[in-house]
Amino acid sequence: MSEKVEKTEKQENAKANGKANEKEAKEAELSEEDAQLKDELNMLVERLQESDSNLYKPALESLRNLIRSSTTSMISAPKPLKFLRPHYESLRNEVYVKIPDGPTKRLCADIVSVLAMTAVDKPEFRTDSLRYRFLGSGEDIGAWGHEYVRHLTGQCVLEWEAMAEAEQQQMLRQRRLERRQQRQQSGADSKKDKDDNDEDNDESGDEDGEEPMEEDGPAAGGVRITRDQLLSLCELIIPYHMSHNAESEAIDLCVETGQLAMLEKHTGQANYQRVCLYLTSCVPYLPDEDWTAVLDTARRIYLKFGDQGNAMRCALKLNSPELVSKQFAETPDPTVRKQLACLLGRQQFAVDWDEDAYDDAELLSELMANARLNEHFHALGRELDIMEPKLPEDIYKSHLEPTRMSTGTVDSARQNLASSYVNGLVNCGFGRDKLLMEDDNKMKWIYRNKDAGMMSSVATLGWLLLWDVDGGLVQIDKYLYLQDDNIKAGALLACGVVNSGVRNECEPALALLADYVENKTSCLNKAALIGLGVAYAGRGSGGESAIAKLQPLITEQGKPEQAALAALSCGVIAAGTLHSDVTSSILQSLLEAPPGDRVKPLARLHALGLALCCLGRQEAAEPVLAGLAAVEEPVRSLARVLCEACAYACTGNVLKVQSMLHLLSEKAQEEIGAGDAGSSSGGGGSRSTSTASSGRPLENNSGSPSAAAADKKSSEEATTAYAQGAAVLGVALVAMGEDVGKDMAFRIFGNLLRFGEANIKRAVPLALGLVYTSNPELKVLDLLSKFSHDSDLEVALSSILAMGLCGAGTNNARLAAMLRQLAGYHAKDPLALFAVRLAQGLTHLGKGTLTLTPSHSDKFLNNPGALAGLLAVLVAGLDMRRLLLASGWDCLLFYLTPAIQPRLLMTFDAELQPMQVPVRVGQAVDTVGQAGRPKTITGFQTHTTPVLLAYGERAELATEEYEPVSSLPLEGFVILRKNPNYQA
Repeated sequence: MSEKVEKTEKQENAKANGKANEKEAKEAELSEEDAQLKDELNMLVERLQESDSNLYKPALESLRNLIRSSTTSMISAPKPLKFLRPHYESLRNEVYVKIPDGPTKRLCADIVSVLAMTAVDKPEFRTDSLRYRFLGSGEDIGAWGHEYVRHLTGQCVLEWEAMAEAEQQQMLRQRRLERRQQRQQSGADSKKDKDDNDEDNDESGDEDGEEPMEEDGPAAGGVRITRDQLLSLCELIIPYHMSHNAESEAIDLCVETGQLAMLEKHTGQANYQRVCLYLTSCVPYLPDEDWTAVLDTARRIYLKFGDQGNAMRCALKLNSPELVSKQFAETPDPTVRKQLACLLGRQQFAVDWDEDAYDDAELLSELMANARLNEHFHALGRELDIMEPKLPEDIYKSHLEPTRMSTGTVDSARQNLASSYVNGLVNCGFGRDKLLMEDDNKMKWIYRNKDAGMMSSVATLGWLLLWDVDGGLVQIDKYLYLQDDNIKAGALLACGVVNSGVRNECEPALALLADYVENKTSCLNKAALIGLGVAYAGRGSGGESAIAKLQPLITEQGKPEQAALAALSCGVIAAGTLHSDVTSSILQSLLEAPPGDRVKPLARLHALGLALCCLGRQEAAEPVLAGLAAVEEPVRSLARVLCEACAYACTGNVLKVQSMLHLLSEKAQEEIGAGDAGSSSGGGGSRSTSTASSGRPLENNSGSPSAAAADKKSSEEATTAYAQGAAVLGVALVAMGEDVGKDMAFRIFGNLLRFGEANIKRAVPLALGLVYTSNPELKVLDLLSKFSHDSDLEVALSSILAMGLCGAGTNNARLAAMLRQLAGYHAKDPLALFAVRLAQGLTHLGKGTLTLTPSHSDKFLNNPGALAGLLAVLVAGLDMRRLLLASGWDCLLFYLTPAIQPRLLMTFDAELQPMQVPVRVGQAVDTVGQAGRPKTITGFQTHTTPVLLAYGERAELATEEYEPVSSLPLEGFVILRKNPNYQA
């Protein structure tokens, strides 16, 4: 034992000797020059500690000169600061205190303020740089170097936050004091008053303990920092940062202190774009009360320097019709006004403007109404030589499918319906196909479908003729006079689809469909309701006439299918507007719904219609959430989750994601039922396929007592399952606003797929499809491909549909090969094979020229109508077999139409004549906060317009002969003009 003790002592001694030797070695490593500097600094400190006051000023001036000569550049830690760090406390607590007031004391305060940068690791010294700055001489703030200014910036923020917290505590104390006085006046018992007094005393004591830096004794001179002092210092710091390429630090200081007006004041022509880029990039990370102020500041700065295009983007992001209309009216340049009209058309934002005030009012109206979209899209098709129509077999490539796909040649109504969808999606917008528009074939093909399949087949004409309102309606009109109700219904739905995204003064969709919204024939009624929703999606105030027609149907009892579709279509039309009439009608219908209707899949459509009205409105949606408190379960939980998710859509709000993950962590109620609740908790997703193929898949059974008990049981089961499925989509909806959120969501979804309950696993693929719409990243495709072979058919169906959404419009070869393999794997399951065909059609959407992603303008804006349409399909997909893929309900897929947009870049001259100019297209690079003029794209290739832009790609002009009339991102329709400074 003694040997072990001796051995331990020897090891400890060796370590101590080693540390001493290391210290000596470090001191020995000092160069002769450094050693001389250290000795000089020590000598100066010793002089300051002597009693002769005549030595103080020369010593302090020598210290100032030595420190300043080393802090002008902060590439490495300045040696004078390193050598003076051990003396900081003596300079602060002894030297400064004993020097009498005057210039010498202020000079000492300056030096202590600079040396405090080396002592911020100790709480009692953390704001000393700021405090002694106010006690100093007040000389030029940049004289001590950039790092000193950065420390002052950070300490300003700390002090500002401490003041705000102290004010909040003071307000709480004041309120408690007022309540105590009121109770005393009303004769409340004295014991309660005593408790309140004790509480107040405790809180005041806590506050005193939290604010030791407000008064720091004699060392700090007994000075209390005020807001006015901080603001005066900010007035010095912000111009310094702005003139030294540190705009990000100036912006952070302005945001934290709420002094955005200072930022606007000190921004110049040379750096306004960097400032505004940083401001707009901060928006997803700011609390609700700050982001609107930050975005409005960016808008005002853009306007200050004449950047009308980016100012309009900010106004659209703020979702303010007043700002948008005002800015459009105040834009002086008519060519820039045309570019803004193109942007408004892409966003489908209705603007109130005086048409009589402009000579080119008719042209501007056409641009805002997307009236020329079809014409330009056909020009792109001719340029790329892809106008020749394709057959579904050209997409399937059955000869490449596995040999087990022998049953694929058997003619079946469901597979013919799948081919109709594929035909419509692949040839979408081109106005030509070989199945429905060739005289010898069209009626023959329609009659190869059955019942509701005939309706959907005819409705795909709307996709083929998309955006061609005048020419398309002529070709669809002939089907309206046939006797078969299903064909007539398909034509009605096609009329709505062809009008999607295009405004027309005659409102042909409303004129044709309005008479059928209350039709007693189910298919005609259904087609009219969906058609109006698709035609006016995202219009808001521009769709009032359609809303007025649909709204009375929402509250009609006894017609649950009609009411659900009317609610959903109203929500799609009024997306993001918080339309008071629509929200009140849907809330009333949810309150009055019979208990049996609350567990139907259609209840999800009611809840979604209400949620879509809240799209992007954040805190403004609180009254709607409050109104849901009176609604009974399971609809209340479902609607609340959907409303919260839609209200914070694309914001990246971490708190909302956390609340939804908390809901997902709750176990389904396993005690319900005889141990089989886990298998039935998918909201009806695990029921047999026979319900999907029946003619009346969504109706109740008898009203017997046993049926009532079953309804109660299913309601309890559905409460958790419905809400959890919606919460998965909610995580995706909130996180899809920025790239970091997408990556985090992908990791979350991977864990949910592995360890989640059955009802959660069924929703995760759909959520991935929403986050990565038209963005087929390899990691996502591999994960979805794995779960497309899952033993749970609902998970497999969701994964297959999500694969189609991820690859929508990309012609992704890897995805196409995966889907061909899946067609062989699911050859004997008609439902799964239908989903595979649908995914193949989506992958080749518009022959690779279209996209479903709702984001545009360099992912800065999101089209509310497009997002609403995607959500309508995905929420219906939470119950694949009883709703989205059920016979007669597959027509819900047409809600995808508002999201279909060309992913092109076309250039025009000032007269809107097409131009061909070279452009570089490459992967976008995030340049926020980077110094200098960094490259904004990488791995680029040079093409001649028109060109296709994939997700995440950005374009730049490759010639200096022309320049865009606005600094908007180069995508969609871009107007160019001659560069006046160009020399050949």
